[in-house]
Amino acid sequence: LIQSSYPAGTKVERCLFHPPRIAPTDSIERIAQMMKESKIHYLPVFDDKNKFLGITTARRVMQTMLGHTVVKQTLAQVLENKQKPLISVYETDAISQALHLFKEHKISKLVVIKKDLKLQGILSYFDLIPYLIAPGRKEKAGNRSGEQVQVGDMKVKNFMKTATLTCGPEHTVEDAINTMLKQHIGSIVVVDQQNNPMGIVTIKDILHLLADAGSANDTSVVVKHGSEAVDRYVRDLENFLEEH
Repeated sequence: LIQSSYPAGTKVERCLFHPPRIAPTDSIERIAQMMKESKIHYLPVFDDKNKFLGITTARRVMQTMLGHTVVKQTLAQVLENKQKPLISVYETDAISQALHLFKEHKISKLVVIKKDLKLQGILSYFDLIPYLIAPGRKEKAGNRSGEQVQVGDMKVKNFMKTATLTCGPEHTVEDAINTMLKQHIGSIVVVDQQNNPMGIVTIKDILHLLADAGSANDTSVVVKHGSEAVDRYVRDLENFLEEH
């Protein structure tokens, strides 16, 4: 809805998105995989007669994960496996710079730091949405002095959240899940002993862990008394499995 920028008067039926359907018998690994692929954290559940039963959410999946072996990993391991640099902005940067980083790196949260590289807060794209799409506020927003300035020219510090929950790299994914569920937040910033941010772990990252764990099983093919034609079919099957 946000990306498409529908006018306010557009009917709901014109804006519908059809996400993957979940069955009551699906494993949490498959649900995590569907959320990962669709980038939607609320999926509808249908029975075998196509009757709508309700929705399942990423937070419910995370709650179920607490007994899974994958949550025993440390946050340091999670950051290492992400293989992505930490994307941050200074508190004195303009919102236009933050918007550029959101778009360029396809992320929804930025870590805000001071000039000494210490953690200052979190800037979420979703917190900016009211200022970007609300009628009469898209181009301008008043600052404290009463002057009218463009939102893009305003400073990050005017929009960021300073109440940021953190964990050390030695903490586990289970620790992060418990904190995120208890505090109703979507991310945890990992910091070192000097309060320098090392990375950020989000609900998306945790879903990816579970989805990857569910697809990491090895597959083997055993053939007995096969002809040359069967061997050829088996090779084709093996190639297909390796590619998928």
